[in-house]
Amino acid sequence: MNLQTHDEETIELAVQLRQMAVGSNEEQATVKELCKDDPVAFLMAGGWTKVVKEVTVDGTERPAETTSQPFIPWRSQRQILRDVAECVRNGQDIAWAKSREMGASWLMLSLSLWGFLYHEWSVLLCSRTEDLVDRAGDLDSLFPRIDSMVERLPSCLLPCDRKELLPSGKYRRHMVLTHPDGHSIVGQSTTEHIGRGGRRTCVIFDEAAAQEKLESAWRSAADTTSCRIAVSTHLTGSYFTRSIWANAVDLKEPKPILTTYVGHPAKSLGGEWRTDTDGTITGEPARRYYWSPWFDRQCKRRDMVDIRENVLALPSTAGKGFFPLANIVRCRAEVYVPRRCDVVDGHLVDMPDGRWRIFREPTETSKLVIAADPAYGTGSN
Repeated sequence: MNLQTHDEETIELAVQLRQMAVGSNEEQATVKELCKDDPVAFLMAGGWTKVVKEVTVDGTERPAETTSQPFIPWRSQRQILRDVAECVRNGQDIAWAKSREMGASWLMLSLSLWGFLYHEWSVLLCSRTEDLVDRAGDLDSLFPRIDSMVERLPSCLLPCDRKELLPSGKYRRHMVLTHPDGHSIVGQSTTEHIGRGGRRTCVIFDEAAAQEKLESAWRSAADTTSCRIAVSTHLTGSYFTRSIWANAVDLKEPKPILTTYVGHPAKSLGGEWRTDTDGTITGEPARRYYWSPWFDRQCKRRDMVDIRENVLALPSTAGKGFFPLANIVRCRAEVYVPRRCDVVDGHLVDMPDGRWRIFREPTETSKLVIAADPAYGTGSN
């Protein structure tokens, strides 16, 4: 476990809960009751995750010494877990935009498992292809991540013998995990008719922006569940970015949830809020952003669109126009009022209705540039 991402009080609580989960019958009963009431307690008592990279104090990324680690949520993750659980209970859709490597998919799968174990949730997990839903041994796939959590959960938190919930067990089939009481977590590659005919507590679209059939699937899922959850980084032109997230920001429906490096204890360490005066960092002049040693290193490795989509969790359209907005702002700092004139006997003569606008007086050695709009301003040329 990377201790620098947690305060001492959080670590002590997690250690205490994990010890109680394998302690006396009374202690196990107490932990089980705590886990039922709160998804954060569930993760603290027995959650595990995969960590590929760790961040040092100076913002350097390096391979994690141990990839399989206890999943002890940071403060920002704890709030998100409770917010999402409340939305599922209330039947509210969610648009969840995220930075890369913030554990959002692991959080969503952990929450699904919590609801499945304690609150009879029936969950539908959707990804771009079947392999991304369930491919044995691949922790980039959704169900193997659930398997890895089930494999490490304390026995007192499980409804039956562990082997029956793992691959080849009685309750675990390809893209299906069934509870002894009958409800299930089911996986499916995204189609236009997602979940049709079934009824689910929630339908989750993982890396939604990369799903080509997301638009029709999102609409179809409205008949299947009262809670649709789209989790994704942004992707220019995707239905997630231009419609689902745009509605969440403007109308607050779906509920917008944002997970960025600002909430990561190590990535935000030693940072401060700054203003991007000319837009060269974020693509938007005057936008506020959080600078940290880690963020500074990312700016040297990535281009502006990459920074916007994968670090700041912002739609990239504002930073990826035909003319970048930052360049337009710099050009506006040097504006010349043109002369309006016409050519009379080989000379430029000022005229109110002259056909020429001259921004700088040419000489015989000037290189002349002409701009023409053959589409009459319709933008179709």
